[in-house]
Amino acid sequence: MNESHLLEAKRIMDSIKFPAQSRVVLEIRQEIEEPEPEFKRIAGLIEQDIALSATVLKIVNSPFWGLRKEITSPRHALAMLGLENFSNVILTSSLRDTVANPNMPENEFNKFFEHSLLVAKLCREISKDVIALSGQQYPGTAYLAGLFHDCGIPVLALRFPDYFDVVPGLYDQEKKLEWLEEERFETNHSVVGCLLVNTWKLPPLVRQAIFYHHQEDFSIHEDDELVNMLSLVMLAEKIVAEQENKRNDGIPNIYTSMVSDACFEQIVTQLDLTGEQLVEFEELFDEISEVEL
Repeated sequence: MNESHLLEAKRIMDSIKFPAQSRVVLEIRQEIEEPEPEFKRIAGLIEQDIALSATVLKIVNSPFWGLRKEITSPRHALAMLGLENFSNVILTSSLRDTVANPNMPENEFNKFFEHSLLVAKLCREISKDVIALSGQQYPGTAYLAGLFHDCGIPVLALRFPDYFDVVPGLYDQEKKLEWLEEERFETNHSVVGCLLVNTWKLPPLVRQAIFYHHQEDFSIHEDDELVNMLSLVMLAEKIVAEQENKRNDGIPNIYTSMVSDACFEQIVTQLDLTGEQLVEFEELFDEISEVEL
């Protein structure tokens, strides 16, 4: 981010009360990030929070994660998923519980959360196939970038109670979502989302991907890893958007923004994708789209 972006971020931070992660979630994440994390302590922490435990079990036992055996406890989930995936489940649960608010109708929240999960899962799976970071794959980071890419939308609704009274109707006129938000609220969900994940101390690459995920000119970036991550998020969102539009008979909603053809060509080049891979990724959507959360 340049200096003007940081100044704008500071202004918005002063005007919006951001949701905070719960104490239990913070302690779990801190333990996971220890050089030698204690599985017993992590499981014990989550078991202190009955609501969090229930949400985690609901998530890991959903078709979204595709586990063959039913997970019966947080300890079982930790053993089956491993630290990185378990951490992502915790953040998924925390996002769901934290950004829900009375200004966001239930149907809008369900659309937001399902869309976010689908983009996250596609980001993770595509990254396994095409992306390497310093010689190592990074599906966990890609998952977080996809999961949180639109997290600024419910936070804007928290700050501006008329968000869902105004924006969805205007979006039907095919104006870009960020433009509508800036005209009405003098900010947009990408900036707000970046600030939210900054308060949650998510990786810098995730924060940057959220900030830029609607800016299609990749030439402004010098960091190839950021361009890779942006390509992942934008490709996953394009695939999800196309499928959601089909399901909705072509009627757009704010969670199905489409990247331009020119940007799509940039993405294909950046990730060095073949036509066969693109078909596989579209088919993957059908496998993961029955999300029951």
